[in-house]
Amino acid sequence: MVPEFSNAAFEAKPSVVTGLVKTQYGYHIILVKDRVAAGTEPFEKVKDDIKVYLENQEKIKVLQKFLADAQKEAKIEYVDSSFNPEEIQAKIREQIKVMPSMANMKKEGNK
Repeated sequence: MVPEFSNAAFEAKPSVVTGLVKTQYGYHIILVKDRVAAGTEPFEKVKDDIKVYLENQEKIKVLQKFLADAQKEAKIEYVDSSFNPEEIQAKIREQIKVMPSMANMKKEGNK
């Protein structure tokens, strides 16, 4: 967490909404629901959770590889071209060329 956010979150009392908190990522409103003391759990208590987590991570990797391989071999045809990501990007680029204010926003975002 960035310092502005963490300071506001840890200073807030449970069930109280903070005012606006400005960080480099924007403005935030924080609601602390509860506070729990930091600590550790015995391995025996969490080993099943760890096992499930690791199995899920492996399943995600296998699925991502499967999808990547399928995408390499797939031929995608858009029945409605308005759903084609390449066409959508081209239209957005054209709009940026036509609208100087959007071009300025793009330049400012790249700083």
